[in-house]
This record gives sequence, structure tokens and C-alpha cells, in this order.
Amino acid sequence: MRDVERVLRAAGGAGLRVVLLVLPIAQGADAVLPSYLVDRRARAGPRCLTGQRVAQGAPRDLYGDPLAVEAAADHLTRLTRAFSNHPQLAAWELTAGCTDAVRPRPGSGLEAWAGELTGVLRRTGDPVRWTLSAGECLEPRGLALPAIAALVDRVDVTAGLLDRPLLSPGGRRALPDPLDPGRAAAWPGFVATLAARLTATAVGVAQLAIAVPPDGDPTAPAGWDAAAAVRWARPAHELVRAALGATAPVGGGALLDLGPRCARLPLLQRDPARRFAGLCTGAGEPKPWATAAAAALARQPGAAAPALPALDPAAFLADADAAVPELFEEWWRTWAAPPAAGA
Repeated sequence: MRDVERVLRAAGGAGLRVVLLVLPIAQGADAVLPSYLVDRRARAGPRCLTGQRVAQGAPRDLYGDPLAVEAAADHLTRLTRAFSNHPQLAAWELTAGCTDAVRPRPGSGLEAWAGELTGVLRRTGDPVRWTLSAGECLEPRGLALPAIAALVDRVDVTAGLLDRPLLSPGGRRALPDPLDPGRAAAWPGFVATLAARLTATAVGVAQLAIAVPPDGDPTAPAGWDAAAAVRWARPAHELVRAALGATAPVGGGALLDLGPRCARLPLLQRDPARRFAGLCTGAGEPKPWATAAAAALARQPGAAAPALPALDPAAFLADADAAVPELFEEWWRTWAAPPAAGA
């Protein structure tokens, strides 16, 4: 509670409003949970972090276990009693990419879980959001996306360049940056368009982030190409703006890079690039890619991106390994690909 108070107080001093993520279940592929929601006897499952320490065991059934559901509802009730209708609170965000870390078990009732918890938030009268990860739009995970979208006021999607697979004609593969700058720039716009189609609602992009370590940082991941990230920034943001419309919200990831001491945290030891997803360096200096992105977002989009064909979410996700590459290649070829030389 004290951390939330400090954040809201700081936001007020800076003239900002805050979207408060109330159940940050996933950090990358790790599950972030209090210790009583970790089954210490389990031997299979995602890595669990409690207070940024690695805990032995695996998550309980967060979506179906009555203890887990009750604990989450109690947590939200305490938060809403303390901070509902706060002048610096723009919206409550229930969760962001939760199934990246904790997949729903068969019959676990994720929709009922979402309905009960969004109900707690809705009683405040404040707006309620849900953020999907790219993976939740590309893999079958038991999420009834239109039903989830109907519970909240706005759906966002993380369509960044940190954790997307780039697509090649040979299929869907995770490829190192920068292998195909054109497809890298087009990928976030495609994911955002796909999310809008699967949820049957308008979406915003909650994070369109590019990891750019400062020159000479000894803790930077090997092979990271800052110049390529700057080249991607403008076309990626222009394509997202054209895909979602001139007034759609587009976020930029973290505000600041994390400091060297954070490199020792378990999450960042596994995924060091996330330290460098800030719009600014840790010292507060804007990065070149963020400047290029801001210039792109300030421009009115040209031709709007075409809508994807009507999709049945369950059928599409059940065959996503085959359907996603085919759909992306068609979208890329007919609209996003640059013209051939001499054309």
C-alpha cells in the first residue's frame, strides 16, 4: 500500500495519471506470487518469484483454486477501498499477460475468475483495463478473448519488439535481432490488428518497446544493435498508428532503463534485455529510438491498414502454428512490405 501511495503522490507532483496494474502475475515467463500461492511440493511448472527471490515449487491453480481466488479478491478490495476515485488514478488494470506465466488448467474457470475480479474493480466506477500479451493472441491458452473483452472498458496488447517471434516464409520462429528489419517493424502492427479482430473490440498498444543498451554498457547483452533499433522505431510506430487509427493509444514501454544493481534480479538474469526497454536512459536522457518513435506518432497516418478477415477465435488459435504465419505473410505482402526496387 505504501508503494502505491508513493507512486500516486509522485504522479501528482509531476502532473501525471497512473494506470495501476493490480495483479502483476507475469514477469516474462516467471510467475510473481505471494508464498502462500506457491505449491512447494510441485516439481513442474514456471519459475516462481516471491519478493524477487526464486521460490521452490510451482503456482497453485490461480484461476480455479478457491483460496487463490479469495486472496486475489481480498487484495483488490483493500486496494479499491484505499485508492478508488483517486485524482491521479486513470484506470485499474487487472492483469497483463497473466497466462504467459500461469497457464489455465483444463476446467479451471478463467472467465469466472476474471468476472469476479473485474466486478470488484467495477464497483469503484473507475475504468478497468486488461492487457493481452502477444502470445495470448497467437497461442491457444483457454482464453475466451471476446468474453474477456466484454468485462473491461479497454483492451490493450503488448506488441513490442522484445518478445515477439519474427515471421519468415518458413514458419513461426524466434529469431535474433536484427534479422529482418522490415518484418520486425511490421510485426507490432500485425499483432495489434489481430488482437482487435480476436477480441471483437478496439484495442490500444500498451507497450511497443525496443531494447537499446547505452553504448559501452558492460552488462549489455551481446549482439544488441542500437542502430537497427533506431531504424525500426519510426516504421514500427507508423505501421501501428496506421493499423489502429490516428486516435488509438500507443504506449512506449518503460520510462527509464533499470540500473546495474537490477541486473542481479532473477528475472533480468534470465532476460537481461528488459533492463534496456526504457524510453530514456537511467539518467533520464531520451534515447534516439524514442525520439524517432515520437516523431512517427506525431504524424497523421497515411493509408489505413486493411482489416484482417473475420476470424473465429477458438478455431484460429487451435490452429495458430499454421494460421499465424500464413495470415502474417498475406498481411505483409499486400500492405506492409516495401515496394520492390524499380517498382
